[in-house]
Amino acid sequence: MKRASAFVLVLLASCVVPFAQPTITPSPSATFTITNSPTITPTSTKTNTATYTPTTTATLTETLQPPPTLTAISKNSTASKISSNITSTASAISGKKTATVKARAATATEVGKYKLIDWRELVNYPDDHKGEFVKIHGQVFNIVGAYEFQMFVGNYEGVYVETKAKLTGLYQDMWVWVYGVVGNTYCFKNAYDSTICQPLIEKAFWSVNPY
Repeated sequence: MKRASAFVLVLLASCVVPFAQPTITPSPSATFTITNSPTITPTSTKTNTATYTPTTTATLTETLQPPPTLTAISKNSTASKISSNITSTASAISGKKTATVKARAATATEVGKYKLIDWRELVNYPDDHKGEFVKIHGQVFNIVGAYEFQMFVGNYEGVYVETKAKLTGLYQDMWVWVYGVVGNTYCFKNAYDSTICQPLIEKAFWSVNPY
């Protein structure tokens, strides 16, 4: 009986070993075949990203920098503009000077026809000089209106002046030069109802300084 039991145990042991071995071998071989590295190789196609090399064409922006010839042209253009501005400014200044000279020449020509008259001649014999272009120096003592004033000449002799332009900047007690045409004797009533007659200079203009 003991031998029979031992035999059975040996037999069972021999039967267990070959049965357990087949279940162990499949698991390692299955895991290696599934996670095999060939599935990784497709990701190596990332080498296609190397095609980003066209972005290196950004170096084309360097060609936008002006070559020496364009720089020279730009400098020449700037120099030409500066020269043109200087020329135009000089021309403008010259034009103003020319206009000023012409204006002064015209004024000199205009006032040249006015002759200095002795105040005594004007006061005593105004009718003898009627229509003459005269100039005379005196002191303002009365602003009569927008175009009229009176002034003293000589020994406080009065002269009546009618101007071509509206009076502005003229005040009592100012000493002025008057340029105008001798007219008729001007007569008027004073504050005491007395008739006063003064030589008249009409179509006149005045100046603080003589021309």
